[in-house]
Amino acid sequence: MRKIATKKSKKTVNLRLKRQFNECVNFFKDTPIAFYWLDRDGFFLGVNDFELKILGYKDLKDLFGRHSSEVASA
Repeated sequence: MRKIATKKSKKTVNLRLKRQFNECVNFFKDTPIAFYWLDRDGFFLGVNDFELKILGYKDLKDLFGRHSSEVASA
């Protein structure tokens, strides 16, 4: 019985985390301030729509995995 409660609790926590993550992503995506995030080596992991416009790109696919030095020098 305890295992069932634990699995259910984990599922509930996971659903909450996913919901909160999506809320954060939507906040950054829709805000009129330029945001981007890189991995520790300087490669793009994400960018919001406002930053895409500033950089002259239409889609994250154009930046994802590129090094920030490539974009800064372009």
